[in-house]
Amino acid sequence: MQTGKRAWKCELSTIDSTFLLAGALTAGVYFDGNTADEQEIRTLADSLYRRADWQWAQNHGATVTHGWKPRMDFSNTVGKATMRLCYCIY
Repeated sequence: MQTGKRAWKCELSTIDSTFLLAGALTAGVYFDGNTADEQEIRTLADSLYRRADWQWAQNHGATVTHGWKPRMDFSNTVGKATMRLCYCIY
């Protein structure tokens, strides 16, 4: 992957993006030393988190949506798999 351009006809997975950002923030907490490398991890994790458009990802709701596709809008599939994902996030 060289760009952020959409591949195939895939959705933009707000759930997967949320997991990625949660992992980055967790890494930032874990690497709490005063070295330049560890400070950079924290800075990058915080920068990624702050750049996310959480209000857009919530689609005027209280929680992050499941995903988004052009012409299909947001998806809020409800089911056992989605609920397991939500428990991990919240």
